[in-house]
Amino acid sequence: LGSSKVLGSDMYTWRMGVISATDLKQKTGDFIRRLRAGEPFVLTYRGRRIGVITPSKGVRGEAVPENADDAWAEVDAALDASEPAFDDWQDATAWVRCRS
Repeated sequence: LGSSKVLGSDMYTWRMGVISATDLKQKTGDFIRRLRAGEPFVLTYRGRRIGVITPSKGVRGEAVPENADDAWAEVDAALDASEPAFDDWQDATAWVRCRS
């Protein structure tokens, strides 16, 4: 079930099992067992990476919010603590267009 590949320097995808959508469908029980044991996976569809699936406790050991309200509260807190890079969407659009 899946393979282990080095995918890059991203902390979440540095070394994970890779599982295709077909394997996930055919071997769901094995996948769930490995996930419950703490193994994260990169999910692929037609050979392309489409997502990362991690156990309910984060890869780096941090607790993952139990519900959507807690998750959004964390997102809001992070946004409140940061400074916006642009004044408005027009500034952001102009910056993107200048990069091309």
